Amino acid sequence: MTIYGISDFHLSGNNPFKPMTDFGWPKDYKEQIAKNWKLNVRVDDYVLIPGDISWSSLDNDSTEEDMLWLTFLPGIKILSKGNHEKGWGLMQRYKNERIHFVNNFYEDDKLVIFAHVGEDIPYVKYSKPKSTKDFMKWHSFLTHTCSQIDAYNKSDKRELNKDKLHICMCHIPPVAHTFEYERQIFDYFDLIVSGHLHTEESRQYLYNKDSKYFNVTCDLNHFRLTKLSEI
Repeated sequence: MTIYGISDFHLSGNNPFKPMTDFGWPKDYKEQIAKNWKLNVRVDDYVLIPGDISWSSLDNDSTEEDMLWLTFLPGIKILSKGNHEKGWGLMQRYKNERIHFVNNFYEDDKLVIFAHVGEDIPYVKYSKPKSTKDFMKWHSFLTHTCSQIDAYNKSDKRELNKDKLHICMCHIPPVAHTFEYERQIFDYFDLIVSGHLHTEESRQYLYNKDSKYFNVTCDLNHFRLTKLSEI
């Protein structure tokens, strides 16, 4: 059984109200993703999708078309929220045995997943200038993550799940090259799966010195799924 990752589809219906061709993407990017997906993913494989799945919202509701596209792709899809997910509540109407939405925590007989949107890292060049409030939000995010891990470790779940793969799905990458303290927090996990970043320049700021940190943004990976692990 294989775990794959892909994110940041930015869907907006079959006749897109916010076409990604405006951002330089090919017109057939959905077809490219679907073709690669169907070639690689088996029915019982996992596909982790850490956010920015759809532009859909109450004002522009493309949820049905976007989720039907995802529904007919193979595998067990596990979705977490991105910073553009204004229609997250609408999307969750399409939850079923093959599509799971993770708001904070998910577990099954093989995986344990902690999910976060994350916060823009205030220290590196790809971030815009930050205010004191932005720094407070960043440290609040880290505190929440630590508290979540601590509560989990003190519960019966940690011992019960000790042989499972522990994964953090965090839409905005939580660790950069110089982040020793933050890296120690997220090294708790077996895999850290993120998206959010769309430029080649941004790759240089990602922490990727070992094989457990993955950025699975679809355009940075040529509209192909990233193989994360075998279980």
